[in-house]
Amino acid sequence: MKRTITFVVLTLLGSIRVSGQDIPQGKRELEVDAPAYGGVRASSPIADANRIQNEGGSDGAGLCVIASLVQNGQQQGVPMCQGGKDSALWRYAKSRPGGYSPGKLEAALDAIDPDEKWFSYLGTDLNVLRSVLAMGYPVGITYSWGDVYGRRIHHMVSGENDTSGYAMVADNNRSAPPFVNTPKHTVMTQAEFEARAFDGGQYWLFGWTRKPAVVEGLSVSPRIVSAMVIFWGGLLSVVQALTHAKSVADAGAFAHKTYKAVNARRIGVTS
Repeated sequence: MKRTITFVVLTLLGSIRVSGQDIPQGKRELEVDAPAYGGVRASSPIADANRIQNEGGSDGAGLCVIASLVQNGQQQGVPMCQGGKDSALWRYAKSRPGGYSPGKLEAALDAIDPDEKWFSYLGTDLNVLRSVLAMGYPVGITYSWGDVYGRRIHHMVSGENDTSGYAMVADNNRSAPPFVNTPKHTVMTQAEFEARAFDGGQYWLFGWTRKPAVVEGLSVSPRIVSAMVIFWGGLLSVVQALTHAKSVADAGAFAHKTYKAVNARRIGVTS
């Protein structure tokens, strides 16, 4: 029986600012060649070797959700993502119509490997996004605007950083030629990133629970993570520590197959 759990992780909120001199006048973002900004490495970086370029499914609709999951999954050692465009997940999606919602994605993942653990959140609490990225877990995150698009979009990218210092994403439409010569990482303010994450009044976040990408200087124990997990049931209360956790990836914040299905029909990501 599948459980649906809504979780909220609390963090300290900070000011929002990215040095204006680095972002061209009239623009809201900056593309860089490495997952770092101002000498600070992104908390959940995606290596160039794991980046893939978005394509269309069998009907031409985009596979941005799948591309983000494959990028992240290669970084985290998820079996169905290994091999990039030769992976089981990509081949499955490529042979079927594109465009994914939480429900459609769940069905696809269950068909490929029902035992693989993942977490998904559909809601409005930005502390979930900030906290998961701070712990080193790259996530697929909805993305409704970009300077390179110049219009509203229904897209998903890989979130790499979300702090008061800066925010960063690895856009699967900016991964390979002929679109870019080398994979790009998009830098913006925290406020800009979090505004872009919303589509239809909420945002959708997806992540794999396997050991996060290696991040220099970051070490988080399962006990600390469990202490940060909060369950929303009308009131906030601390979730009991998980005695069966084998690693930080199994801590309560990353419960198997969880998502809050609110207005799910409006979250059809197709770019």
